[in-house]
Amino acid sequence: MIKRGGGVGRKMPEEGAWSALLREATTRSAPAPRTVVVVGDDQAGKKSLWLALQQADKKAATVNTAPLLYGMMEVDCNDADDSKHRMGMWLVNSGVASNNAFLSYPLNAQNVANSMVVICVDLSAPWTIAPALAKWTKVIREHIKSIMPADELDDLREKNEARVRAFREEPGAVNTSVDTPPDAAAEQEAEKLPLPEGVLSKSEAYETLFPELAGADDCNLGVPMVVVGCKADLLENLESSVDLELVQYALRTFCLSHGAGLVYCSTRSAVNIPAVSHSIHHMLWASPPLPEPQVVERYSLVVPSGWDSVQNISIVTDKPSKALAETVPDPTSKNAPSSSAAAQEEQADDKALMLEIQEALARDSNATRFSQVSKKVGSSDLAAEKEVAAKPAAAAASSAAAAATGGEAKKGGGGQVDDQKLTDYFQSLLSKPAATGDKKKK
Repeated sequence: MIKRGGGVGRKMPEEGAWSALLREATTRSAPAPRTVVVVGDDQAGKKSLWLALQQADKKAATVNTAPLLYGMMEVDCNDADDSKHRMGMWLVNSGVASNNAFLSYPLNAQNVANSMVVICVDLSAPWTIAPALAKWTKVIREHIKSIMPADELDDLREKNEARVRAFREEPGAVNTSVDTPPDAAAEQEAEKLPLPEGVLSKSEAYETLFPELAGADDCNLGVPMVVVGCKADLLENLESSVDLELVQYALRTFCLSHGAGLVYCSTRSAVNIPAVSHSIHHMLWASPPLPEPQVVERYSLVVPSGWDSVQNISIVTDKPSKALAETVPDPTSKNAPSSSAAAQEEQADDKALMLEIQEALARDSNATRFSQVSKKVGSSDLAAEKEVAAKPAAAAASSAAAAATGGEAKKGGGGQVDDQKLTDYFQSLLSKPAATGDKKKK
C-alpha cells in the first residue's frame, strides 16, 4: 500500500526543525534604535536644523516653549533586512539644560550606548561660540555621569575611543568596513598605540582658546558628538570685523579634543544638510565610507570625526595667544571696544599731534623774530618788543587749538582756559632769552 504524498526514499522534515526555524524568524531582534539629541542656545538655528534633518516643513506646527521636541529621521542604507535606518530626534530647549529630569528622557542609561549629541552654534554671532560649547559640554558630561555607574561610563569611553581610532586614517587604524571585518590581532595592536596629540585630549591650543574647559577631567564624554555651525550663509557679512580663520581654528581644535565631527551648514540656503545627516549616520551605525572632508571652502566646512589633526589645523592660522572669548568679544558687552570709542581715541591723537606741530612752529617763528629784534634795539626796548612778539604767536596758537578741537572753544569756557595756558607757555619761552641779550649788551 502506497501512502499519498509520499515517495520512495523521501524524508519529511521533523516538526522540531520547522518550529526552530519559525521561532528564529519571529524572535530575530531588530537593530537597537538610535537616538540623536540636538542641543544649542536659543536663536542658534537648532530647530531649523532639527526640522531639516527630518525633511519637515519649517512652518510645521510646534510648541516653541516646549522643553523637549521629538521627531524621526530616516537614512537610506544598504542593509539586507531593511532599506532605511530610523533614528529618534530629540530637540532640547536651552531652558532645561540644567534639569536632569528633562534630559533623562532623550538621554538615559538604557539608550546612551546608542545615542549621540549634536551641538549647534551660531556662526553669525561668533562671540557666542565659546560660551555655548563650554555650557553644553559641561551639561552633557555631568548628565552622563549622573545616570551611569563609573564602570559603565568607562566602558562608554573605551567604546568612543575605539570609534575614533577606527575612523582615523593612519597606520594601525582599524578598518570597520562591513565587508572586511577587523582582524582581532590588528585591533588589539591598534589599541596599544597612543592617540596623536590633541585627539580626545587637551592640547595647548585647546587650553588657551577654552580656559573655561581647561579644568575638566576628561575630554572623552562617552558619546559621539557633531558640532554644527548654523547660519553659515551669514559668515560673509563678518569678514571685515571677525577673524574667520581663528573661529575655524577654535572649532576644529575643540572637535579634535572631543573626537567630534564639524559641519558648517545653512538651512536657509540648503548647504551641507546632507553632510550633517551623513555624519550622524556614520557615527551611529559605523557604516562606511567617511563623510568627504571639505576644508577649502571656509563657508561649507566638513571635518569628519577622527580625520583632523593638530598639523592640519595649524595650516589655518597662527596659534592663538588669547582665549576665543577675548579675541572675538561680544560687541554689546561693556568690555568690548566700540567703533565710536576707537574713533574718539584716534581723533584725540590727531588733536595732540596738531598742537605739537603748532607749538613747534610758534617757537621757531617767535625765536626768529626775537633774534631779529634783539639786534636792532637795546635792552630798554626789549620788554616792549616781547609783548609785541607774543601777541601773534598766542593768537596763532589759539586759532590752531580751536580748529583742532572742532570749534569746542566757542561752546564754553574750556577753550579760554586752553588759550590762557598756551599764552603763558609762550610768555615763559620769551622770557628765557632776555638774560642772554643783556649779557651780550654788557
